[in-house]
Amino acid sequence: TTEETATVPGEKNLVAVSDYTAGKTITVVSVLLEKPGYVMIHEDDKGEPGKIIGTSKLLPAGESTNVVVTLTRTSKEAEVLYAMLHTDDGDGKFSATTDNPITDSQGETVMMNFTVEAAE
Repeated sequence: TTEETATVPGEKNLVAVSDYTAGKTITVVSVLLEKPGYVMIHEDDKGEPGKIIGTSKLLPAGESTNVVVTLTRTSKEAEVLYAMLHTDDGDGKFSATTDNPITDSQGETVMMNFTVEAAE
């Protein structure tokens, strides 16, 4: 359902990532934000988003393309990661306690999972 959410017309917050090769950075293809916010990269935890391993810079409202997110560790081939949108509480610095995940019009968290491919 994540891929469907990423293409729903009328949504004000969207994120799109294509499968990418293992490494220390991820390029998020497209982000649409109603208000300024962040793209967080989460590890997989039994099919759900787990620990945060990457944080984008503060992104403006509107569309951002090719957003590079540096990870705290090198990603591994075949692992599943999640790109999730989070709000900014107005201070311009990400905080896991106050900058909450963004939800869509259905109340679902705006995120997309993707699979890490082998490094070239």
